[in-house]
Amino acid sequence: MKSFQPTPDMIRAAENVFTAQALHDTVESIVKSYQTRILVEGQWPVASKLRDAGIHETIDDPSKSWVLSEQNFQTYVTRCEEERIKAGLRVSKPGNCPLLEAESTLRQAQYALIALMAPMTKISEADARMSPNELRDQVVDLSLRLLAPYVGDGKAIIEALVGDKPGPSQMEVSHA
Repeated sequence: MKSFQPTPDMIRAAENVFTAQALHDTVESIVKSYQTRILVEGQWPVASKLRDAGIHETIDDPSKSWVLSEQNFQTYVTRCEEERIKAGLRVSKPGNCPLLEAESTLRQAQYALIALMAPMTKISEADARMSPNELRDQVVDLSLRLLAPYVGDGKAIIEALVGDKPGPSQMEVSHA
């Protein structure tokens, strides 16, 4: 059996996934907390067209915010933007959701890893994109388990990303 020797790009891609996952988990905790708080404080009911269909409840789950009336939804989005700014979360464009951006960054890092690991896994990035998310997650998990022994420690990864610059830095995800 041949011994596995990862390329520097494979190792970097694994580090990017680990970093993107840590960023996602941190941002998710902050965003869901303020989203839920805003909804609980707002006590907004579902949109009237849904009440007419027999749905009567106030919305306190961020994943259900889409059922708010247009006016209440706009208030919710405005309050979320205010809380994002207070929390110091950066986004690429004003009005964007930091959690959606973190999810996108994580997916990009995962697909970059899948592309680089395709010679080993025999699953291309295109195949992973067209398959259920569970397959992507399994390929990423197996790839990370294989590459983890070669990945630097967390402090070294952060220093490589941030360098000598003060303050947080945007993570760069390369695509193969």
